[in-house]
Amino acid sequence: MRIRQIIFLLSALLVCRVAVAQSGDRLERIRESLDSLAAADTRYNEPIDLSVTNFSVADLLKTIAIENSLNVNLSLDRIRGQITCNLERVPVKDVLLLCCKDCGLDLTVESGIVTVAPWQPSERLPQITIARDSSGLFSMDFSGCTLDALTRRLVAETGDNIVFAPLLAERKVSGFGVGMSVDQMMENISASNGLRCARNESGTWMIGERGRDKGSFFPVDDTPAPSFCVRLFQMRYRTIDDVVEIIPTQLKKDIEIKVFPDQNSFVLSGGQPDVEALERYLREIDKSVPLISIDVIIVDALDRKSRSTGVTFGKGKEASGASYGTLSPGVDVSLGADKINKLINAFNGLGLVNLGPVGPNFYADLKLLEEDGVVTLRSTPKLSTLNGHKAVLKSGEVKYYKESQVNIIGTQNPLQSESYLWKNVEASFVLDMTPIVSADSTITIRIDLNQDEFTERDNGDLTAPPGMTKRGFNSIVKVKDGEMILLGGIEKNLTEDSSKGLPWVARVPVLRLFCGNVTRTKQTQKLNVFIRPTIVL
Repeated sequence: MRIRQIIFLLSALLVCRVAVAQSGDRLERIRESLDSLAAADTRYNEPIDLSVTNFSVADLLKTIAIENSLNVNLSLDRIRGQITCNLERVPVKDVLLLCCKDCGLDLTVESGIVTVAPWQPSERLPQITIARDSSGLFSMDFSGCTLDALTRRLVAETGDNIVFAPLLAERKVSGFGVGMSVDQMMENISASNGLRCARNESGTWMIGERGRDKGSFFPVDDTPAPSFCVRLFQMRYRTIDDVVEIIPTQLKKDIEIKVFPDQNSFVLSGGQPDVEALERYLREIDKSVPLISIDVIIVDALDRKSRSTGVTFGKGKEASGASYGTLSPGVDVSLGADKINKLINAFNGLGLVNLGPVGPNFYADLKLLEEDGVVTLRSTPKLSTLNGHKAVLKSGEVKYYKESQVNIIGTQNPLQSESYLWKNVEASFVLDMTPIVSADSTITIRIDLNQDEFTERDNGDLTAPPGMTKRGFNSIVKVKDGEMILLGGIEKNLTEDSSKGLPWVARVPVLRLFCGNVTRTKQTQKLNVFIRPTIVL
């Protein structure tokens, strides 16, 4: 037992020494390649300043290549690890060598193109020693080799045929011994590795697992079975929400998938090939999801113009009294009988017609008014959402109306009861936006806008539901990162002309100023929406 422990320790030390030697040879080879490349391309000798803490080595190499215009090919999906360093005036080639050394990367140069990928150390096969001395006895020394490799060596040294179940081909075995016959050596190997061996009538050795029936070491129809494994797969760039739903059925039919939200991970259990295939798929879809910031400017402009002109004559029940009204801005005055008589006396004698005085109850209204108003409502919300997810902006107003119900109870002496119920009606402004970012940073946005507005209730009646007007549109637009687009232009035009006066006379352009009133109202309401999406991450 002590001899086997010593052999195991020596083997482990040998493997570690070989790994260190391979790593040293790798770094020396990388250094020579970078020196040769720097001699031909001076950009690799350019000094740079670098200060990072726990920074992704893949992103660091990509940034160095872009900033220095280097031809670098990176396996971003396979390069893992982070680096922390503070460097000043260090050549680019030395920074590349440092990244390869600290993060276990390999670097090759071909036709001026630098390729960086994870380093895969060459696997050293375990050594198998089986020797026969002059007396025909065998000695053996091996550790960690496969049963397939060992049986091939045993057949070559002993000349005996050996068969075993295919599922045991990759079984790791170890053994040590001296001065043994073939039978003793086979029994020693089987006993020390949990196996059973026996020789049939033709002299062929059969090897099977311990615990099989004595009559048959392995069934004829034994086939390699995939090993069962349980693995934890952590999503790096996106959440695990709804990911299970987008996994193809064929990939997950033989695998149990459990969601582990505490670590944003999946627990995968099943056959090793199936689990590895699912891991490759999850790694492919585990990409960084862009964050889009959307600036929205909503402009609702109302332009209203109104003009009223005309003269009104009348006779009241009482004396009209003194004149009153406004002369600026606009003319809206009411003249009493005394003022009218003074005007008549001033005009008498200037023409062919002389007018007599009016009675004390007579009055005249003169109106020359023009109103012009512009109302602009502006809102500047800012929304953020992930790529492919909906962003919703909603604001509105709620009004209530009373609904009454009369119930009659009983037939002989009916009683009447009345109940009231207040119901609500909502008028909202709703803006739905779903941005989708393409590979060239172009943003496609699905936009759905709906605007509801209440109208005035008739006589303020609270028992009637308020009227409502609706405006809206939906569209799909394509813009570049940071560009602003204008949507809307939804207009509501209202033109109202009203007049009153003497029939036919009120239609004459000049006379209608003295024989009637004319009111003209023009109102224009326009809704514009400005949208500017920006990719943040």
